[in-house]
Amino acid sequence: MPHVNEARHMISYYQWVPLILVSQALLYFLPCLFWRFLNRRIGLNLPSIIEASRATQKAVFPETREKSIRYVVMQIDSYLTASVRRHLPTGAHAGGWCSRFARVLSRSWCLACCKMYGNYLTCCYLCMKLLYLANGIGQLWMLDVFLGFQRSYQLYGFHVLVKFLRGEDWSQSERFPRVTLCDFQIRQQTNVHRYTVQCVLPINLFNEKIFIFIWFWLLGMAFMSTINIVHWLTRQTILSTQTAYVRRQLSSMDTINKREHRATREFTESYLRRDGLLIVRLVANNAGGLVAADVLHGLWTNYGPEKRGLADITSAASTSRAGRSPHEIV
Repeated sequence: MPHVNEARHMISYYQWVPLILVSQALLYFLPCLFWRFLNRRIGLNLPSIIEASRATQKAVFPETREKSIRYVVMQIDSYLTASVRRHLPTGAHAGGWCSRFARVLSRSWCLACCKMYGNYLTCCYLCMKLLYLANGIGQLWMLDVFLGFQRSYQLYGFHVLVKFLRGEDWSQSERFPRVTLCDFQIRQQTNVHRYTVQCVLPINLFNEKIFIFIWFWLLGMAFMSTINIVHWLTRQTILSTQTAYVRRQLSSMDTINKREHRATREFTESYLRRDGLLIVRLVANNAGGLVAADVLHGLWTNYGPEKRGLADITSAASTSRAGRSPHEIV
């Protein structure tokens, strides 16, 4: 038994364990809320497009499938056309060197986030992915702090893994002791007697295993989020990859021939741009590549002379301004 003046560490956090688990779940829901909030501000009903794409995949009758495809194409085309019109140069704003510099960044590396440059939705989507990654890393750090391993510069999961590989008792934890000392008082007549007895805490058997599982689960989620971010960055920043994807999808529908390959590049860079490609890829992820190919076929069909002229004006204006010095622009 401990002496009277012996220091003791009071354990009082057991009742907070369920709240900690609920808080972790809510933290992982925040990036989803961020994505939904921005979806309502872009002028595009993306959930409705995804739902219509899924309905297209499950459609039995050709008329129903064609109607759903037309709806998806109409929604995407309206958004892309409005974005292209915003991209047209007007007034002094078009000739500013800041505007030209932002346009170069958005065209090359998707660094300028704006609807006018056709990458606003892409930037929001990548920010959501980064929030998931930051969430996983942040929760790993908070778990190490809660479990008391931050001071010793050790990671809780690796500490358990090393002990397990060495054949040591890895289940003994300072935060979740199974046997401890409990103090309680008993009043007998006018005297209060203080007793210290040995207590067994079976709940810690479950708490310890739960937090070990959560630690490795968070590590796996952070790793997968990193791979996913690199994958989407490669998809959305390399123009040759985007053009090749569009050509492959349109060729599968026999929509284009070899002579129209150059037109597909203009279609991708000037009309679809990064936001359009992102929407099509999301349709493919949720409803399959065949539905995405049908949507691209409809967008290519809608890419008539009017839209081609609009895109050509935009592209030509950007090229002419990029070739002039700031002193030549009035």
